[in-house]
Amino acid sequence: MLDPLETYKRNGREIADQFKRYVITFPQCVTRLADELTTAKKGIGPGQMTDLADAMLVNSARIMGEMERRGNKRRTDARYKAKNP
Repeated sequence: MLDPLETYKRNGREIADQFKRYVITFPQCVTRLADELTTAKKGIGPGQMTDLADAMLVNSARIMGEMERRGNKRRTDARYKAKNP
């Protein structure tokens, strides 16, 4: 049987990658990550909670970094359109 923490990490990376590739939306991404977290929490021991929290922060940083990148792209696109009507 796979370690629930490692499964969470692997699935979290895949979900974040799908979001970055525009395969899933932000709400879908958040929902899927929450579902994975719920599943992981059922199978890990108390000694792994810190590692799970670290993995959650990594996923959050991935998603927020992508959101920031998308926001910057929108601002750049809007400036371009304003200068080149």
